[in-house]
Amino acid sequence: SVENIEKNDLTDRVTTFEGDLLAALPDDETYDAIVANPPYIPDNEWEAVAANVKDHEPTHALRGGKDGLDFIRLLIAQAPHRLRSGGFLAIEVATARAEEALHLIATDDRYCHAAVVRDFAGRPRVITAKRA
Repeated sequence: SVENIEKNDLTDRVTTFEGDLLAALPDDETYDAIVANPPYIPDNEWEAVAANVKDHEPTHALRGGKDGLDFIRLLIAQAPHRLRSGGFLAIEVATARAEEALHLIATDDRYCHAAVVRDFAGRPRVITAKRA
């Protein structure tokens, strides 16, 4: 991500943080947007994951718990405290879990305008919402 930020001359407008979900963010700041690509592969689908994926990423960066939503639930719970009013949250999700993830955020009254965004292949890939 840092390479893309530099390549597109965005270093004065975009800041990246790396850490345990939102714990890496400074405590005294809120943000216009939080974009996350958390682990989201369900445990029961792990064996079917292609070798080229398993071989290039650490397991803990891919596996999202029993239903693949463990980290997504945590992000949905933590993000309102870190987003400004009207701030934007986008989370990449497993295609098979997009509707469940959408339900999680759409039924949380701290958010509004929840939606699923499809990838270039037309698969549901990202859930988005704004902080109410």
